[in-house]
This record gives sequence, structure tokens and C-alpha cells, in this order.
Amino acid sequence: MNIQILPHIFKKIGLFLFIAYPVGHFLLGFFDPFQENDKMGFHPFWGAALEIGALIGVIIYFISKEKVEDELVKRIRLESMSIAFLLSVGTLLIISVTSIGNSVDAAIMFLLQLTLFLVIYHYQKRSFDL
Repeated sequence: MNIQILPHIFKKIGLFLFIAYPVGHFLLGFFDPFQENDKMGFHPFWGAALEIGALIGVIIYFISKEKVEDELVKRIRLESMSIAFLLSVGTLLIISVTSIGNSVDAAIMFLLQLTLFLVIYHYQKRSFDL
């Protein structure tokens, strides 16, 4: 499984785009704290743009190479993807059972799955001292 197509420098770009999502939402909420009748003072485009930017950032981070790309790193990446997929499906099942009649946004679930992958991947990488 060799899907890394971007050089290592793109990891920083992807991480910046991903971090911009919560910071941007915080700033939107900070500058417009009192929302009347569920209307935001800012155009809804900015919230969607932040969400799309976060998704693109995580995908860029995901397909970027490590500094040292060997078989152990590939195995850790594959195990992390498997665990993240199982956890996100389990979360989706729990949400579906507990909130009958409500739906879950696919983009949020995708972002959850990729975020879980990043957390698990870095935790496993640190356990091998890479």
C-alpha cells in the first residue's frame, strides 16, 4: 500500500489547514457571540469553507510521506487506519442508536475518522520511538 504522493513538506501545510478549522470557528463565534434566530452575522460560506479546508488539510497530511518511509511506518499507518475505521463505525452506530430520527453529517464523520487516524498513528509512532 503505497499511496504517499506528496513530499514531507506538505505535512506542515496539511496540519496548518486542519488547525485553522477550530481556530476559525472559535474566531467566528468570538466576533459574533449573540446569534439571533439561528442567524449568524457572517455568511454561512465561511463555516463551510473552514470545514472543507479542514478535510483537505487532513487528506494532504494523510498522503504526505514521512521523513523516513520504511515498512514499519507503513504497517503502523495501516493498523492506525483499521483502528480508526472501526472506532468511527462504532461511534456512528452509537449515535444512530441513541439519537433516533437525527442524522449525522457525512463530512463530520469523515473528519472524525481522519482525526482518529492521526491521533492513533502518532501514538503508535511514539510507542516505537520513530
